[in-house]
Amino acid sequence: LQSGTNNVQGISSSNLTNSPTQSGQLLTIASTNVSFSSAVGFGASTKAPNTTVKLGSFSFQTGSAEGSVINNVAVTMAGTMIGASQLTNLTVKDGSNLVGTSINNPVNGVNNFSATINVPVNTTKVLDVYADFQAGASTYTATPSMQVTYRGATSNLSANTALVAGVTTTGGVGTIGTGQVTFVPGSSPVAQYVIAGTNNFAIGNFN
Repeated sequence: LQSGTNNVQGISSSNLTNSPTQSGQLLTIASTNVSFSSAVGFGASTKAPNTTVKLGSFSFQTGSAEGSVINNVAVTMAGTMIGASQLTNLTVKDGSNLVGTSINNPVNGVNNFSATINVPVNTTKVLDVYADFQAGASTYTATPSMQVTYRGATSNLSANTALVAGVTTTGGVGTIGTGQVTFVPGSSPVAQYVIAGTNNFAIGNFN
């Protein structure tokens, strides 16, 4: 507040006086209040067919300026699995809560999930992507990326995060390599007669 001359008048005396300069509080306007990234620790993997698979995990974090409301989650799918019709039931979850509606037949490209998710100030929200691998999923791949549309809980201004790339999950089955199963004679039962009809009788151990 700038100083002034004869700009203050007493209520009772009506005397005029000068007002001194006064400093106010510093107010910083945040240029951004949200950070969005792939969740730490979630990496590429190989998963078995005929299972529900977690494909990706993404972290939405608010700052101290204001909370946010997530309005839409866009999952962009890439890879060979969808084209081979080996991936169905694409789903986004906030913890155990379903975000929007599962997409039974997703596309390679953008798949949208409408949402209303409140994220308070200084809070991290993790959004996970799931899908069902079909019986023929072996050797095919699926890679999700995610972009979030949100608005400020106080300012009501809308914005989009950057599109964040996820990791690749490959369909596969477990295999046993040649020579990796051996019989261990020393740990097997000694030769003996067994009564007919005996159940659960050990005849050898495999390593």
